[in-house]
Amino acid sequence: MSIAIVDHGLANIHSVVNMLKYLNFYPRIIQNPKELKEANKIILPGVGSAAAVWNNLEDKGFINPLREWIEVQKKPILGICVGMQIMTEGSDEGNSPGFGWIKGRCIRFRQHEMNRMKVPHMSWNQVFPRPNMRLFGHSTEPQKFYFVHSFHVECKDKGNISSLCHYGYDFPASIENDNVFGVQFHPEKSHTFGMRLLQNFLSL
Repeated sequence: MSIAIVDHGLANIHSVVNMLKYLNFYPRIIQNPKELKEANKIILPGVGSAAAVWNNLEDKGFINPLREWIEVQKKPILGICVGMQIMTEGSDEGNSPGFGWIKGRCIRFRQHEMNRMKVPHMSWNQVFPRPNMRLFGHSTEPQKFYFVHSFHVECKDKGNISSLCHYGYDFPASIENDNVFGVQFHPEKSHTFGMRLLQNFLSL
């Protein structure tokens, strides 16, 4: 299996690589979009702002090739943190566009509903998978993952939400739509649960 990790300059690339190597997978870090054609599965990590990640992908020529491989060739892709946020129709963070693979937007935490909880959400937290979600191996067992974010996705189609997390209020912790998968948390920093989730994605 060939696994491509997209390196657009704003991601925890080496943390993801190290976790995959621990699982005996040896991914390719790609900076040239032409290399996407050799991948069976694609991982799109991202940190910082959605606008900056999108702009970097655009500058490096990844936007249209990613659309081709995900929308037409139907290769599985996993977006991590901001990599998940840009899978929507856009983000309020810099009003950046998105791929539109998930109908909805990325919004800032609604401060008036936070009950004095701090933003960014930066901590371990429980995630509650919905039934029969492939990214969680069809398990509904509550799991713990590490989060660092100030924005989260709002889905128009609630069927795209594969798990929920509660921080001030419930928000989507992960999404699934056909061959598109995304997680708001960082599986590469989430020990056993993170390893299991990555294993599930790579086993699809």
